[in-house]
Amino acid sequence: MTRNPNLPIAAVSDPIKVALLSDDPLLRAGLSSLLAQLGSIDVVEHDRAEVALWDAGQRAVLAAGGNLSHHHGVGLNRARFMAGALGAELDVLQRVKDALDPNGILNPGKLGLRHPFDAVVWP
Repeated sequence: MTRNPNLPIAAVSDPIKVALLSDDPLLRAGLSSLLAQLGSIDVVEHDRAEVALWDAGQRAVLAAGGNLSHHHGVGLNRARFMAGALGAELDVLQRVKDALDPNGILNPGKLGLRHPFDAVVWP
């Protein structure tokens, strides 16, 4: 498992949260499968449970002073956490993006920034 060096791992006591933040897709898939097997959760409930666990883990990392991004960047997956992670600085980032990309065509939906296209859905 790859760990974020900016996160004091002792601050996150729940091993499920740590596993969900892993870059290892097999580990995350295993957790998802385990959730699906608990009580015969249907696909929709499975997806909701996975998102809820992911969100809980990401919030725990941010609350512990961890970093939102990793070597894959923020992307669509973590975009919904950008306002909480950056606060007022997100407005600065939006203004820079608007100045450099006035048509909003570069990486729409990434970093939680506004764009002129339909809503980007993740999860």
